[in-house]
Amino acid sequence: MYFFNDKKLARDLHKEIVSEKEQLGYLLVITLLGAIFLTTTFGHFVFSESPPLSAYVYLGDIFYLVLTLACILYSFKINNTGDNKDYIIRYTCLSAPILIKATIIGVILGAITAPIDMALYMLSNPEIAEALQNSIQNSDTSNATESFDFAQMEMGPGYLSAMVIMMLYTYWRYISAFKIACGQKEYK
Repeated sequence: MYFFNDKKLARDLHKEIVSEKEQLGYLLVITLLGAIFLTTTFGHFVFSESPPLSAYVYLGDIFYLVLTLACILYSFKINNTGDNKDYIIRYTCLSAPILIKATIIGVILGAITAPIDMALYMLSNPEIAEALQNSIQNSDTSNATESFDFAQMEMGPGYLSAMVIMMLYTYWRYISAFKIACGQKEYK
C-alpha cells in the first residue's frame, strides 16, 4: 500500500495491478480514519473544553468503530464467496441509500431518545432542574435558558440505544445488499 505516494497508486490503478484485497486496505484506512474523526470522543478532545463525556458516549463510539470494521470485512467476505467482483464499487454505491436511510432512522431515534436522556439528566442534577423550573414558573424564560445549557447535558442510555440500533440497521442493510449484489441471494 502507498500511504503518501498517490501518483504511484494512480499509475498502478491505471495499470489495473491493485488487487481487490489491496483496495480493501485503502477502504479500511479511509473509512476508519473518517469514522474516528466523526466520533464524539475525537471532536470532544480536539475542539472542546467542556466537562468529560459520559461512558455512554465512549461506548457508542467504540461500538461504531468496531461495527464499521466488522461491516467492511464481512461484506468483503460475502463478496468474495459470491462472484468476487467490484467490491469497492459496490460498497461505494450501496453506501448512498444505506447511509441515507440510517441517517433518517438516527434522526427519528434521536427525537425519541433525547427526552429520555434529558429527563435522566434532570433527575441526576436536581439543582439544574429546580433552577429551570423556578425560571419557568416566574415566566423568566431568559433565565431559564441560562439555567439549562443543552450543550452541557450528558448523553445517556437513550443516545447509546439509538446508536446501537442505527448501527445494527446499517450493518444488516450492507450484509443483505452484498448478498444480492454478488449473486448469493435473489432480490424479490
